[in-house]
Amino acid sequence: IDCAKILMEIGQNERLLCVIDSLSTEIQELGRIKLAKAMALTALDRLEEASEIINTDYVLPDVQEGEVSVSVAWIALHEKLLMQNGLSEAEAKAQVLKHYPIPYILDFRMG
Repeated sequence: IDCAKILMEIGQNERLLCVIDSLSTEIQELGRIKLAKAMALTALDRLEEASEIINTDYVLPDVQEGEVSVSVAWIALHEKLLMQNGLSEAEAKAQVLKHYPIPYILDFRMG
């Protein structure tokens, strides 16, 4: 997971996907690995593939109250979907939660 974070931070999303693809199927199915994959796919504008991971069926078993990683991934994906539909980046940021509220099952933000 630390490797995934570093690769995303330096914009190496294609490389991250290669690393994930090289892992065993069992490891690829772990919630945090799937989240990292969805975030890399979103960064690469492969939104349909990211949507197959980050949806109301997604489960992150070890998530804790106050953790925002799933919310961040949800918002980033749906902002890009709104931009794909013609909204500017500023408009998408302002409207994302109105059009795509984070499902209760995925929202672990506090407050």
